[in-house]
Amino acid sequence: MPSVLCAVAHGLYVPWLEILKEGQSKTWLAQPTPDNVEIIHYHGTPLNSIIYPLDKIHERIRWSNRHMYRLLKLIDNLTLRPWINYIPPIEESSILNLENKVMHVRFPDLYLTHRWKILSLMNFFLNHTNHDYLFTTTTSSYINLEVLSQKIEEFEPGDLYFGALPYEGAEFISGSNRIFSRITVSKLLLAKHFLKPGIIEDLAVGQLLSKIGVKPTFIPLINISSIQELDNIQDVTLRENYHFRLKSGSNTRRDDAKIMRALHYRYGKAR
Repeated sequence: MPSVLCAVAHGLYVPWLEILKEGQSKTWLAQPTPDNVEIIHYHGTPLNSIIYPLDKIHERIRWSNRHMYRLLKLIDNLTLRPWINYIPPIEESSILNLENKVMHVRFPDLYLTHRWKILSLMNFFLNHTNHDYLFTTTTSSYINLEVLSQKIEEFEPGDLYFGALPYEGAEFISGSNRIFSRITVSKLLLAKHFLKPGIIEDLAVGQLLSKIGVKPTFIPLINISSIQELDNIQDVTLRENYHFRLKSGSNTRRDDAKIMRALHYRYGKAR
């Protein structure tokens, strides 16, 4: 039976820590884990109170307009070029204690440095596990582990870049729901020098895989931003999908944990 490493990325900041504690840890993470699924969590080195606000300013500039984005991308790519082939060390975390294994990527945890975070995870996946597939997801995601377990049995051997379409017309897979085969992860690491740091990580991964001939296989991204939206979802949708992305409010005030608990209650009723 094929197996999958389910790797949940976290930032050790508000509101993500609350969503992890009050949402994921009290819902799907508390469920029995299928035999062919292993769950780990990973995070980078938290930023201090001076650098963290600068990272948020950087992201606001990135999304402000096309011209500022192009200039910022050029600056980021030139500034970070010396570390283009670097893969940070990864070790068991002494910061975050959970039921599942937690890994600490020894690299500053910025939006800008997600590239190094995913490379370190992929290197760990190849060299320290025997799983056939790597599934990467995020703090604001609810996972149906039983459906995930069944889904990976449907895949054919070879390259695989599978997951959610973030928006209509996108040519990359959302970082909240991606599954890679072992051979695809190996190819991506070999071509890591093409993974541009000035581009948001999930888009950069998609561009790199396209460059080396690995095509994406898309499924819909199911977003739930309120209890009302959850109420409108049919039970068949819950039964057939392994991933739900919860995104309510702004990054300073989110109701993801509340919606996650309501979604988990719906699963209990469905069963």
